[in-house]
Amino acid sequence: MDKLANTFIFTGLLQTDLPVAGGRLFLYNQYRGSAFRTTTTAVRDDEEANVTYRYPVSPDIAVLGRSSWVLSRDSRLVGLSSLERLNGAAGIAVTLPGNLESEAIAGVERTMQLGVTTTGPLVAVRAVLEPTMVDVVELSGNALGDWHRIDDTRTNSDIVFRMSVRQVSADSSELLADVSGQQVGRQYLTSVSGSSTPDAVEERVERNIHATSSVRYMLQPAFGVSAKGNAWFTRVARGFGNPVDNAPLSAISRTLTEGVIDAEGAVLWHGSQFAITAGLGLYIRMEENTVERRFDVADADLTSFQQQEFMRDNRTYRSRAFIQGLYVPTEKDSVSVDYSWWLLRYDTPSDGNADDRDELNTSALVRYSRRMSSTLHVGAELGLRNTHLVFLKAARSAFNNQNYVIRFAPFLSISAGILQAIPQVEILANYTVYDFEGKGASARSYSFRQLSYRDSVRLNILPTITLELPLLVRYFERSVLLWSSFSETPQAGSLEYLVSALLIDRSVSGCDIGAGVRLYTFEQASLESPLGTSNIMNAVYSIAPEAVLRYRTRAGSELRFSGWYEFQELRPSGNRELPNFILSARIVL
Repeated sequence: MDKLANTFIFTGLLQTDLPVAGGRLFLYNQYRGSAFRTTTTAVRDDEEANVTYRYPVSPDIAVLGRSSWVLSRDSRLVGLSSLERLNGAAGIAVTLPGNLESEAIAGVERTMQLGVTTTGPLVAVRAVLEPTMVDVVELSGNALGDWHRIDDTRTNSDIVFRMSVRQVSADSSELLADVSGQQVGRQYLTSVSGSSTPDAVEERVERNIHATSSVRYMLQPAFGVSAKGNAWFTRVARGFGNPVDNAPLSAISRTLTEGVIDAEGAVLWHGSQFAITAGLGLYIRMEENTVERRFDVADADLTSFQQQEFMRDNRTYRSRAFIQGLYVPTEKDSVSVDYSWWLLRYDTPSDGNADDRDELNTSALVRYSRRMSSTLHVGAELGLRNTHLVFLKAARSAFNNQNYVIRFAPFLSISAGILQAIPQVEILANYTVYDFEGKGASARSYSFRQLSYRDSVRLNILPTITLELPLLVRYFERSVLLWSSFSETPQAGSLEYLVSALLIDRSVSGCDIGAGVRLYTFEQASLESPLGTSNIMNAVYSIAPEAVLRYRTRAGSELRFSGWYEFQELRPSGNRELPNFILSARIVL
């Protein structure tokens, strides 16, 4: 359980496998809940539980009993606010030659949605092919199919499959291929007219197939090539089983078709002191939305829906080039370089959609590190990035801009006796420059700069006593920028720091107990205020006692708790007290 400010998050996971009465009992339960408190409290619960008992009647045959429960509930009346499914089924599992196992079950399921409860038959089959060598190729796969009749007007069904191929050679060459697909059919109650009770059955059928492959072939011990590709194809069809008066949406069917191809090729070269990878990539995505008449509907309504869906059609093309290098001149030094360039084009066929744009992005990162001794490691990172965004239609061309980001971050790593520390300084400059700056455009260029220092200090005072001192200090400001003269007008600056001191006692085996204090300050000030006046616009000053408890058993179970109680001074609103805590438990059975 986590409680941060006015947000509560509850999570739980149980997963175990126990021998029971000559068989095996499998238990699974996953829960996630949240509560957000304002003038009211919004609560959401999502839980999935499964109990399976498997009893062998022979070496190759086992009988099964299975029960599942799914709950999704939201206290806010938005969309599908409540759904519950509870089923029970029994069947048989058979192990076949060639690492193949299949099972079939049948039973009943009770479904509750939007206050309507029904019970209907359920049938499911499953097959699993465990990793199997066929000549020099390893095969694995699985398939699943289930069917559930909810009532006379609703039926749910699923078909899922996956097949994988893998081959690895002695020279580190590798071939991987994977194909998967599914068809998910759902028919559920909904209110298309806006009434408080369901008035229609909406049908949704999703079909998709995904293929991925990768190959690495070493032409020489130090030189090789690689390629990988992914392809997704999805089709989602939505419609209603019956038309509803004064609800033209119920008289049409909508179809989304999406296709994605992502491919990349590279060359690999490595030696005793270096490694280089360079390659090219291509990404293509296309989306098409169509509307068709299903029942009697006015031509004007049909045309309106078609135009709305047509505005969502789009095509994306992205080409990419990259190079990555690592150089190790000595046992103590290393230098790495990562450079990439890509060009993206986003097109929409509709004249009413002004999102058409081109993006050009270039980024480079250089990192140097040196091991000075067994206790001291130093280094630095320098990163540069430039993005040029151009909207192709006049309606949004005023927002054409370039973004420049410069980042420099030196770091240390110290581990000397009782002291461990990882101090890091970061200097960041971010400039956003609009192409039509000063030409009547409403968008104004701006800059963002930040200087930060963070550290994680740990002092082993005694063999069982440790002092932990995390630290964060940063200052950042925003300014209006005039790029042509590289001048600016500062607007606002913010100072933030967090300091914590936590004393940990480990004198009890498997148990860590700690207590301390944390200080937090955040000030946002106007840099445009006249001299002699207070320029602090908003501020938070906080002091909080803090406690932690971590307990571990020899079997691997674990209990963790951390909490802090804040006394806050808020400017200009006033003072408040705010408890925060995080609680988690993991039990190994």
